[in-house]
Amino acid sequence: MARGARRRRAQRLQLALAEFRLGIRLAREDLIALAERLDDSPPWLDGDASAEWKRAAGLYAEARAALRAVDCLADVLAVHTTLAEARFHLARAEAIGYDEEPPTGPEPLSFDPRRALRLTSFTDQTDTSPIQRRMALHARGAGGYAQGALYAGPPHPLPI
Repeated sequence: MARGARRRRAQRLQLALAEFRLGIRLAREDLIALAERLDDSPPWLDGDASAEWKRAAGLYAEARAALRAVDCLADVLAVHTTLAEARFHLARAEAIGYDEEPPTGPEPLSFDPRRALRLTSFTDQTDTSPIQRRMALHARGAGGYAQGALYAGPPHPLPI
């Protein structure tokens, strides 16, 4: 195998590992946020609202256990799917508890700035390419990050 091919393969593996770690970190943050929402639910839930809350709590527990056993990015994505379903049931429980119309389908896609992350040469701190080294030197110079150090080429989409 040529030296360039090995380097490209190593870079792809590093990027895949960075995506995997980012996915796990985001799933942990989502678990924490969901746990707080479950704890802050109205205390007067009963009937259908209580059943929806229990379903959300059960899915939370499933996601938490699944996160401990992830082996690949697909497993992490499955955890995110379970968390989205738990948020849906919790939203139904809260709506029923407040005598509002509960959502009938999964939550609509909305912009979440944490999911808009793109791994680039700049955000991937393992990159030591000449461009990255030059940008790092420039960022530490008198100009700081405001003079071009934030751009590192086309982004690599993160499928989360």
